[in-house]
Amino acid sequence: MWSLERKKQNLTFRRKIGGLVVSANRTRVVAGDLLRSRATGLAKSSTGGCSRFAELLRS
Repeated sequence: MWSLERKKQNLTFRRKIGGLVVSANRTRVVAGDLLRSRATGLAKSSTGGCSRFAELLRS
């Protein structure tokens, strides 16, 4: 019984992850850009967008 529950949870989890894969790839690109711009000091002008993006990631 316990393993069946685990399988169900894994399935729903995988479905959620499948939906997140595309946005995760996009996130990775954006995060890379953020890190690069932070390193060069360009992030200051876009901090508003960054915090909004962080809120989206949290929810």
